Formats: sequence, structure tokens, C-alpha cells
Amino acid sequence: MTSFYRKYRPQLVEELDIIPVREFFGRVLASGKFAHAYLFAGPKGTGKTSAARILARVLNCDKNQDAKGKLWEPCGECESCRAIESGSSTAVVEIDAASNRGIDDIRALRERVGLVPTQGRYSVFIIDEVHMLTREAFNALLKTLEEPPKHVVFCLCTTEEHKLPETIVSRCTRVVYRKADSQELKRSLARVVAGEKLKVGDEALELIVKRAEGSFRDGVKVLEQLASGGEITAERVNLEVGLGRSGAVENLYGLIIKGRGKESLSELSRIIEGGADVVNLARALLETARERLIEEVTKNAKADARTVTFVEVFSKCFSRFADVPIESLPLEMAIVEFCLEGQDGDGKSQRVRSVEVKGEPEKVVVQNEKLRTKNNNSKLKSENVDEVETSITDKVMVAEDEGKRVELVMSEVQSRWGELLAGVAELNHGLVTILKGAEVRECLGNKLTLGVSYKFHKDQLEQEKYLAMVEQAAEQVFGGRVRLVVALSPKRQVSAVEEAEHENIAVVPPEDEELAAAAEEIFG
Repeated sequence: MTSFYRKYRPQLVEELDIIPVREFFGRVLASGKFAHAYLFAGPKGTGKTSAARILARVLNCDKNQDAKGKLWEPCGECESCRAIESGSSTAVVEIDAASNRGIDDIRALRERVGLVPTQGRYSVFIIDEVHMLTREAFNALLKTLEEPPKHVVFCLCTTEEHKLPETIVSRCTRVVYRKADSQELKRSLARVVAGEKLKVGDEALELIVKRAEGSFRDGVKVLEQLASGGEITAERVNLEVGLGRSGAVENLYGLIIKGRGKESLSELSRIIEGGADVVNLARALLETARERLIEEVTKNAKADARTVTFVEVFSKCFSRFADVPIESLPLEMAIVEFCLEGQDGDGKSQRVRSVEVKGEPEKVVVQNEKLRTKNNNSKLKSENVDEVETSITDKVMVAEDEGKRVELVMSEVQSRWGELLAGVAELNHGLVTILKGAEVRECLGNKLTLGVSYKFHKDQLEQEKYLAMVEQAAEQVFGGRVRLVVALSPKRQVSAVEEAEHENIAVVPPEDEELAAAAEEIFG
């Protein structure tokens, strides 16, 4: 049985769904001029090989045999068109570079390139996933691309153009693909719906488009899986893509964003027991937060700090799914971590004090709801600090007395460096070990630039929680908000052996020993 994706793949230039690609090949038809090598580069499932086959049919269609100055859409009726459509044409050679990636495979291809086609006028070589070829294979292919026979056209397809040698790219006419937008996806799905006479609700269609994530292949696959069960409803789509019952994602997101950890974990458990896929569920939660973030910024030029934190915390799930024995654990820990963002050691809620943003959200500094400064021990005008929003264009201050800007002076920073280290030591002893080896590079306004000799230490210090600790300690010493920047010191070269030795000096997260107790306190 032929899959829907193959059955309903575009057969004409006019049927190509991504508008810029359709327009490009429209110009090829109108001019009658074509290149000897094309590079189709873009995401998976966007129709790269379909376009290559359409080009092969255009070049070999009997209708275009005597064409001068213009080419026409393939007729679909001549012997050449039918042979290419069925996959039996000797004029079209498809190679999967993922499994035929060596120099011997390309040498065999070069031998075929020299043969005049026995069927059709042009031999079209379609090399899929071309970035998988070895260096030696690329070198062999390059010679053919530089001086191809007149009867040969190459179509190189890749999802990772950056892996191709520049020498290969420069010999090709690039056709850049992007993820399909919602209208392009609906146009593609409409062919399947009409051809199979499916009954699809509007909400269900919107969900399929959303879950396809710009891939025609993925969207059609969902339709095919649901085609035999009667009317395709939103409920069925959610169950098929592993998101549980309708509204489950939105409900779970609402519980998490409000910091209701215990209820969130219970709801997550119910959704998973109902057959939801954990990875798809995490992706849907992150997508929901992304949509809220874009909406907030578009309407108000501001983003709620909790939405920003949600995106940061739940983005980390995807690097953890492959390495855990319990599939749901990364998502559960993300819920715990996010809800702990709003709790201190005594179970009291915390709020973001101030955020400065230039072009994109920066780090947030968290303090207790009952904020006090060590410098003057004065209370804020209001103990209940409002929830902070992160401005995309300016600095937002929540409290009048807190977070004032400071002008740093190099001599003062150097003379009071010991005080800053003492303040950091109260928060994390491991962090002090790294800071002792750092140097003060620059003081500019409230920006303090530290230089470290090892990239590993730079990566450690740039982690948001450790950066916040140093900035918090600096604020207590210098009486105003300090923005920390970490740079590699150019003063001396570091050997690979030295770098490896210093990788053993790492920050020991204090929350490792406190997390279990805090989680038990919050979630019961």
C-alpha cells in the first residue's frame, strides 16, 4: 500500500507548496534555462526530493522535447513522465548518501554519469543527505560537478548545508527551503483530505498543522494514521500525537506557571497514564510558553519573567531524555525546578527584583519577598513586591530603594575584592575557588568584566545561577546592581594538559544537598 505522502506528493511545479520554491521553479519554466547542478537545502519533510523529481520530469517530458525559450509543466502522460513517476526510469538515479557515502560509491556514480541516457534526454542524479559523504567522496564528486556532461543534471539534497565543503556549494545553484508555514501546510493537507474524502474538523486540522512543525511529511503522516477511524476530531489528534485528552496541555501549563507543584505532578502522572508521549508533551508545553512569550512582547513590548524562566527551565528537558532510566523524570524535575524558583528555604515566595534587558531578556536576580539590604538594613516601601515583567527595551525596577545603578571604579573593586569573595563564599564555596583565579579586566559603569584562563571556568561562571550569586554578592559590597561579564584572558596561553587539570575545579551546586528537603517541603 502506498503511503499518503508518496501518493499525494507534488507532481507539478504548480503543486509545490512552499511559495519561494514554487516561484523559483516557475522562473525556470518561463526562461527555459536550467543549471547543471542544484543544491536543495532545508529542513526534513519540506519536499526537496519531490522538487528534484518534478525537475527530472520537466527536462524529460515529451512535451518539452522541442521547446525553445520556455519549458512547460510535465504532461504526466508520456512514456518518460510515467516511468519517472513509477520509479522505473533509467534517466533518474537516486542515491542515499547516508548508506552510499564512500569514494567507491561516487566512483561508480561517475562511471554512470558518462553514459548517455537510453530513456529521456537528461540523466538526473538525485543525491539525498549529501552531507553524509566522506571527504574523499566529496573530492571525487567535485571533479564531476566541475565538468559535467551536457546531458547530466545533479540535484543534491541536504538538511545540513553547513557540513558541505564550500567547493561543492559554489558549483551549485542553491534552492533554500524553510519550514512550511500554516497556510502552506493546509494547502498540502487539502490534497490528501480531498483525495481520500476525509472528514476533518477545523480544530483538528489546526492541531495537525501545529504538530507538523513545518514538515509536510509529518502532517500527512498524522492524517494517514487517523484516516481509518471516521471523523478526525481534535480529541483524536491529541491522542495520536501523544498529548492526552483535549485541553490537557493547557491545563498542565496553567498549574505549572502558577507554581502549584504538587497538583502539576499529579496532573502530569494522569496525562502519562492516559497514553501521552513525554517528549511530545514537553515540546507542547514549551511551545505554549513560546506563544505566550511572543504574544506578551508583541502586545506590550514586555515579557513576564515567569514565562521567560519557564522557557529556560523546560528547554533543558530535551538534552536529558536520552540519558535517564525513567522517561518522565526530566519533565518531572523541570516542574520541580520551576516551582522551586518561587520558593526560598522557608517556603516563602520569591520575586524577581530587577531586570535590565538590551535586545533580549538577561539574567534575573531573585531575592526573598521581604527584601532587605545589608548596607542600610532599611525596609522596602512595600514588602509584597509585585511580579516583575521583563522589558525588551528598557530596565524595569520593582522597588524604589533596591537595585540602583552603581559606577564601578577599578581601584575600589580591586581593593574590596576580598569582601566580594567573602560574600560569594556565603552562597557557594566552590564558586570562590574559581573566582580566586580570575582577574578584574574592566569596570565600565555598572559592568564588571572578569578574565579567566580556562574555558571550563568561563562556562561555569556563565551559568545563570552562579552569575546571579556573584552579582548579588557584588551588589552587597558596592551598593548597587552590578552586571557581570566573563571573558577568556588573553594574557597567557594554556596548554591542553593544564586545561584538563583545571576541569577538575568545578562549582559544587549547594542545591544538590538541599533539593530533596526543599521538594519534600513543597510537594509533600
